[in-house]
Amino acid sequence: MAAITSIESSQALTSLVQRWDRRWRIGQTLIWLPRVLVPALIVGLVLAIISRIRPFLLPDQIALIIFAGMIAGALVMAASIWLKDRSIIHAARRFDVLLGLNERISTAMELLDGRIITTDELAQLQLQDASERARAAHSSKRLPLQMQWREWAGLALLAMAVAALLLLPNPQDTITHNNAATAAAIEEAGETLQQITEQVAADSTLTESERRELLEVLEAATNILSQNDVSAEEAFAAATDARSSLESLAEMFDQQLNASNAAANAAAAALQSPGETPQNNSSAYQQLEETLQQMAAASNTMSSEQQQALAERLAEAASQMANSGNQGLQQAGQQMQQAAEQMQAGDPNAASNAMQQAAQSAQQGGQQAAQMQQAAGQAGQQAQSASEAAENIAQSQQAQSANPNTSESSQQGGAQEASQAQEISGSGEADPQQSSQNGQQSSEQGDQSGGGSGEQGQMGSQPGAESGQLGDGQGGGDQNSASSAAQGQNDGQLSGAAISQSGAGAGDEQSTGQTSSSGSQSMGENQSNNADGQGERGRDELIYAPRRLGGPLSGEESFLQSDDPNAPIIQGEFAQNPIGSASVPYSSVFGSYANAASQALENGYVPLGLRDLIRSYFSSLEPSSVSGG
Repeated sequence: MAAITSIESSQALTSLVQRWDRRWRIGQTLIWLPRVLVPALIVGLVLAIISRIRPFLLPDQIALIIFAGMIAGALVMAASIWLKDRSIIHAARRFDVLLGLNERISTAMELLDGRIITTDELAQLQLQDASERARAAHSSKRLPLQMQWREWAGLALLAMAVAALLLLPNPQDTITHNNAATAAAIEEAGETLQQITEQVAADSTLTESERRELLEVLEAATNILSQNDVSAEEAFAAATDARSSLESLAEMFDQQLNASNAAANAAAAALQSPGETPQNNSSAYQQLEETLQQMAAASNTMSSEQQQALAERLAEAASQMANSGNQGLQQAGQQMQQAAEQMQAGDPNAASNAMQQAAQSAQQGGQQAAQMQQAAGQAGQQAQSASEAAENIAQSQQAQSANPNTSESSQQGGAQEASQAQEISGSGEADPQQSSQNGQQSSEQGDQSGGGSGEQGQMGSQPGAESGQLGDGQGGGDQNSASSAAQGQNDGQLSGAAISQSGAGAGDEQSTGQTSSSGSQSMGENQSNNADGQGERGRDELIYAPRRLGGPLSGEESFLQSDDPNAPIIQGEFAQNPIGSASVPYSSVFGSYANAASQALENGYVPLGLRDLIRSYFSSLEPSSVSGG
């Protein structure tokens, strides 16, 4: 009976201690949960603030970091609370202290485990006393499930602050997204070029020198794309260089294949007898092979006249194959020339053997031509892959350049340049001397402003020299400065907007860069294009646009030579120089500017993000659109 009572008491005490233990661990969880969530929110708050100051992380990325930090903190907290000290003896000792039971529960547990040796009567009394005091311990009061409301309130406020920073529009998100897209495009381009490099290294159709040169270009481009701080301009240039090299390789294979096919066709045609119909159902290489085999079989039965005619056809066909670029055909040509010589020497057996060897060489030439065609197709596909990689980088950069925040500095610099150009231009017509002075002043200021625009532009790594190609097709700095002097503020911006927006500073039209920003603004505000800024200019209305002879101005001083004192004096009546104005139709001036800009867009390097802007600007200034409005 005492044993049964002891077992019941043991089960009751164990169940009671386990219930206390769960309650205590739940209470610890409620206390520590807000404390382990706060660090993740603080980190998210800092990241959100940094992302609003400069491009750093997107809201989705910050939210993912916060959730990952919260989950990690909660898991660590749960493991430390629920997996630590699971022994029933340790729990009993803990609750003896927390519930004020004076070690009754732990002593009873030690008696039940046999750790303490005593009489059955004393053990029974101890267990009974421990059970009674445990049931009267009021564990709900001593072990309350309390929540620290201040900590939970602080956690809620911090979460709302982070949510507000993540949900409210952030102007830096667009830049961050574009940077991420550009980085992904650059990484993808690097992987593409790496695959192409491996294919080129294993290509057996390339010569050692061709493979070495192409691998140097591809490896250089791959190294540039693998750099962490590579810019979109550098990545685009590297991918474009790789594409150009691959296109050159494909073009070289195409040229070799065309030369080989032409030589095979010419040789096959030369071997045909007069009046023989060509076989169009087979390739020239196959026709050449079959014709040589037939000639080799019939050479011994030919008459001397037929043998001489055959020798002439063989010699002519051999001459057609000498510069084919196909080793098989060249070898076949040498063997055919040998057969012609042996045929002329009266040795048809040796000529027959040489023609059979030439037929085998022609077959090898056909196989080499097929390899050329395959190599050309593979190089074309590789060039297309490199072109797509460069296009992806260009599209990501165009999206980044379209962001108004990135071009704000360029617009501010352009506004200052426009004000300087307005001071130079003045109003009304100017005499040639004044126009020349204005042109020199505008050219000097273009030297200063062009560099600044190039540094402030979105694609500012190398626009200064390359965008200057837009100005090479015009007539020099004097032409545009004098034109702006007669047209006023708006017409003086005709050619300057495209150049200054692309950061130009090294072209011949240095003065045009000073009026670029105002030209873009006038286009956006739908202003007119006449000299005084009001009304519309007709298609055939004349404007002042003189051309300066001798090329663009230089910074060197010029000195006129004095008259020769020994020269004879010529006397006579000379008519006065006529006084007039140099004027040309507006449509003629616009065409020269638009053509030069179009050629520069096609042939020169203009930042990708500004191509559409330049095209739309010149479209808005087109005479037909002006007169039609």
